Amino acid sequence: MSLKIVVPLLALLVASCKQKDPSTSVEPELAALEKKYQKDKSDSTFTNLIRAYGSHIMEATDMATKEQLARKAVALCKDPDKASYKDVFETELLKINPNASGHKQLLEKAAERMKNNNRPDLASIFYAGLIKKYGESPAYKYNVLAEQTDMSAYLKRMAENVFSNPGPNGVNMEASEKYIDVCEAYALSFPEDAMAAEYLFRASEIARAIGSYPKAMSLYDWIHIYFPKSDKASLAVFFKGFLLDSELGNKDEAKKVYEKFLNNYPQDSMARSVRFLLENLGKSDAEIIKQLEQK
Repeated sequence: MSLKIVVPLLALLVASCKQKDPSTSVEPELAALEKKYQKDKSDSTFTNLIRAYGSHIMEATDMATKEQLARKAVALCKDPDKASYKDVFETELLKINPNASGHKQLLEKAAERMKNNNRPDLASIFYAGLIKKYGESPAYKYNVLAEQTDMSAYLKRMAENVFSNPGPNGVNMEASEKYIDVCEAYALSFPEDAMAAEYLFRASEIARAIGSYPKAMSLYDWIHIYFPKSDKASLAVFFKGFLLDSELGNKDEAKKVYEKFLNNYPQDSMARSVRFLLENLGKSDAEIIKQLEQK
């Protein structure tokens, strides 16, 4: 499974679940589904269980709970035919706690997965991250591409490629997808770098530009959940709401995201704009203009 499939898949699992009241206890639902799965090993029962885990991981408000749930989900996916789900939750573990026990092994597995998927560029980034965090080893160094010795310069070149030989939408599609991939790999490999959230935000803008909306929303979630202190955290919430509102026409979900923005960032410079959007949700441009003229 490639990185561009792994990263947004958890969001898709969550999206396919019925939204739950955050006050509802996690354990009873999961315990009931696990008990059912012990009796019925069908694909549909497993899917319901694993979706519930995905939903609760995303809804959990503390990292310890997220990590505990993700590890339980990984354990459920031990069979070979469930490897793709296991990849999803192991990737989530990389995001949740870069200092957790077993982090090194998870990063190594991600690197190997990219090598096996014929993505040496992504594998190289993971190996570079391993060297940065755990020290140099011949096996790691051998797999780091020479062109990535200066990672900042490499990412800059990848960004420039996005606009070379552009298509009808103003960007090079292949280069855009590659740029998104390397930004994700960088954030997984160097989560403590101050630029990690910045690269994810740049990738989200490219994803939005090429119409890859599920990808863009998964990146917005990644930024505001796992990089809450970044100056891009509030922008990520805003743009998620705006995308749901203006591009996808999902006013109900947009309303929830706008309200979340105002609850979390009431003093943000974008708060006034968000209040305006929230007050005029569902109105046509003509209605808004008329309202402004009357004021």
